[in-house]
This record gives sequence, structure tokens and C-alpha cells, in this order.
Amino acid sequence: MNSYNNLSSEYIWKIDVPIFGTSLVRKQLIIALGLPLLLVLSVIGISSGGEAFFDSGFKYFIYIILFLALMTYFLTRLIYKGVFKAEFRIDNEGILYKTQKDHEKKSKTIAFLVMFLSIIAKSPGAGAAGYASQANLENYLSWNQIKKVTYHDKDRIVYVMANFADKIAIFCTPENYAQVKAYIERKTSN
Repeated sequence: MNSYNNLSSEYIWKIDVPIFGTSLVRKQLIIALGLPLLLVLSVIGISSGGEAFFDSGFKYFIYIILFLALMTYFLTRLIYKGVFKAEFRIDNEGILYKTQKDHEKKSKTIAFLVMFLSIIAKSPGAGAAGYASQANLENYLSWNQIKKVTYHDKDRIVYVMANFADKIAIFCTPENYAQVKAYIERKTSN
């Protein structure tokens, strides 16, 4: 469901973003998943002199990675129905991103399960991942924090960055992208 309120100094809307539907999201998934896999494969290849690639154990490693990737894809489709539900407010003070309530509840439930299972499995790394997943359910940047703005006109995304850790991808509707882009350009041009 997309809703849009056009007030003179405030833009508020909700949007369902296809998880695998935008080039920015696909690019970030490739960076988040592909680079670590490439690094692991490089280390294995270099340390074994290339012989590990022909080992049957290595083939099972690749099968497990592919299986986990497919399970992640199907679980994302099943649990989140392939969409990410976001809510945005842009006003004179800054930009607020929030996960919509129903999506937030699912995310918190999954994070709790991950943290609980990590305690049982004695895996602090998995617990940290579950905890960290809750950090981005809401984010706010004031206008004076924003250092860089990138516009992705094709996907109707405005990407604002304060620093390496603080950033917001603003997903817009076809109806509000032009107004939101103009508003952000006006507020960040100072």
C-alpha cells in the first residue's frame, strides 16, 4: 500500500519495495554476499595451490553455499512476501526512515529466534548478527548530518549518507519522486 501526503514542508509516505526488484538492492546484496564468498574462495585456492578446487570436499562446500543462498531467497519470499515495507517522513528537520509495523514485528521475531538459537548453539557471532539486524529498523538523519546524496532516477531512490554507518535509501513512489528529489536538493544545496 502506498500513501502520500503532500504538505508544504513535510512529505510522508509508505511503500512496499520489492526486495530483489531494484538495482541498488541487488548491488548491495552482491557486495554483502559475493565479496566474502570471493574472499573465502581466493584464500582456499591460494592456500591449496589450486588443488582444493578439484577436491570432492570443495564441491560439497559450494553445494552448501548454493543451498543456503536458495534457502535465504525462498525464506525471504515466504516470510516477507518478497517485499520490504518502509515508511518515510521528510520535513524541515531531516529524514526519518522506519520499518512498517507489521514488517517490524516479523523482523523482531526472527532476530529473537536467531539470538535464542545462537545461545543454545553457543555461537556469539550469530547472536550478534541477530542483534545487529534490529539496528536498522529505524533511522533518522538531520539535514546538517547529510554529507552525500545520490539520485537513482530509474529506480526512484534517493540515497543519503552522513558517514559510512549512517545512511538511508529513500524509496519513492512514481507520484512523489520528483517532489521528494526537489525537496532534498533544496535542503542539501546549502
